[in-house]
Amino acid sequence: MKAADIDKARALISERDEMRRLKDKLDGLEALKLTVGSGGDVREIVLASAYATSLRSDIRLAVRERIDAATKALAEMGVEG
Repeated sequence: MKAADIDKARALISERDEMRRLKDKLDGLEALKLTVGSGGDVREIVLASAYATSLRSDIRLAVRERIDAATKALAEMGVEG
């Protein structure tokens, strides 16, 4: 494997690990909160329950797709796991 391929594999592993942590965090959350702003000027947007459920489902699907894509790319490079 070339050095550039090793760097690409490391980046893919890092991204996949980050997506797995995000998935675990999403699975453990009771409430989904949308906040806007920064520092001392942060506001929370209250989401309707049905919308929050739909949004959480969409986010989980997108995260799973990114994990699967990274795993597939790693497998194509000959990286297992």
